[in-house]
Amino acid sequence: MDHPRRRPTLACFRGRIFSVPGPAKPDPNYDIYQFDIDKDLPKLETIHQILDATDTDLTRFRDRGGRIFMYFGWADPALNPMMGVEYYEAVSKRMGTSTTDFFRLFMVPGMLHCGDGVGTDQFDTLGTLSTWVERDGAGCG
Repeated sequence: MDHPRRRPTLACFRGRIFSVPGPAKPDPNYDIYQFDIDKDLPKLETIHQILDATDTDLTRFRDRGGRIFMYFGWADPALNPMMGVEYYEAVSKRMGTSTTDFFRLFMVPGMLHCGDGVGTDQFDTLGTLSTWVERDGAGCG
């Protein structure tokens, strides 16, 4: 059986960014092995603007009562887990000690990209987020 957990990372993720709405002309038949750094790299700019968390000024989001419950698997083969740590630290540096009032980062040992892996991927994100919102921070230790 061909299961994503048994395929190399490249096989799992190849071409995804070129087959979803994002690049100017999505191509569901895109072959990642044909990637041309000069021709294809500029096509990633649109999806970069949508997916990459680079803005550390979350003032408007915080002031509207927004909450971010972010988690990363330490064993994620798709996204370097330090991306999440570094973004959280950058937001904390910019937003100060009040960051934990609206933004929490949880690192999950052994978890791959959003699930699976040798660690747990079973935890109550919705219940914890709900408690955090309804009780103004309680339950999100």
